Amino acid sequence: MQDTSWLARWWRASPLGRDIAIILVVKVLVLYALWFAFFRVPVARHMTMDPKAVELQVAGPGAHSTSEAPHAVR
Repeated sequence: MQDTSWLARWWRASPLGRDIAIILVVKVLVLYALWFAFFRVPVARHMTMDPKAVELQVAGPGAHSTSEAPHAVR
């Protein structure tokens, strides 16, 4: 019975599976580095925005109405 390390077994494993695992690890590291560099801390801490104003800008003024919108005329 051979007592091989997990690293030796992993290195002899399927090349496709090994390559996919390495690429996924590298991808996660790159995504973490991008998050750390650009999104970790807001640039302007003093800047605040009214959520209603943002909602109106993104969704439009008629998106929050409760009345039913008219149907298209054929």
